[in-house]
Amino acid sequence: MIYDWLEKGPIDLEYKQYKMLSYLQKVDRSWDVLKLYPYLSEVVEFNRQLIQIKENKEFLDKRFPKELIGIDLNKQELIYQKLEQPNLDVVDEISEIIEWGIEKLDQYSQIGMILYGDISEDVKFKEFGVESKTKDTGYIIFNDDTIKVYSYNVGKILLDNEGGRFVTMKKLEDINITNIKDVNGCKTRILEKIKTLFNPSFYIVEGHEEFPFEETILPIVKRKLIVNTANKSQ
Repeated sequence: MIYDWLEKGPIDLEYKQYKMLSYLQKVDRSWDVLKLYPYLSEVVEFNRQLIQIKENKEFLDKRFPKELIGIDLNKQELIYQKLEQPNLDVVDEISEIIEWGIEKLDQYSQIGMILYGDISEDVKFKEFGVESKTKDTGYIIFNDDTIKVYSYNVGKILLDNEGGRFVTMKKLEDINITNIKDVNGCKTRILEKIKTLFNPSFYIVEGHEEFPFEETILPIVKRKLIVNTANKSQ
């Protein structure tokens, strides 16, 4: 989105502001009803990209005409020569646009993270039952009038040198609270179904009822899972 925002349309601050503010109106409407995602991750990523563009002078260079004049075999690079001197007015306009975008997206990133933090504190997430030796797979019970049961798996991003992790979750079933005594009864029901020889990890989630489930609760729980499993691995 950010590259399209910069590249498409006229290089004009007022026009770029209009396009960005139109997008941020959608963010406002979503956050007003506490639907954090996907906009929170988008805003943070767009801000990161803009900062990277600001620090990368090659982005500005690419906006000016060039002619291929040779090949550097040692560096395995094509050699280009600018056909005209950069238009300093355009460079200044682009720089102003980027600065404005960073300031606006940074503001929204902070708002989004405050919302995330406040909601995350209200959502109670804890492991229960006998502690399992399996850290990256298990089950999550969302305790409400109708109990939602999910399986989860925490995987590693193979191409990430910093050990990035991701979570996949799959809904198994909804259980009417009147059909079981408590969450331990729910756990027993799951174990009877899967018939496993090992003791999987179980987590319970409470305090989530008033928040949007798909757009807010599931992403927060995934983040809590990553942190929890990482701490258990240390």
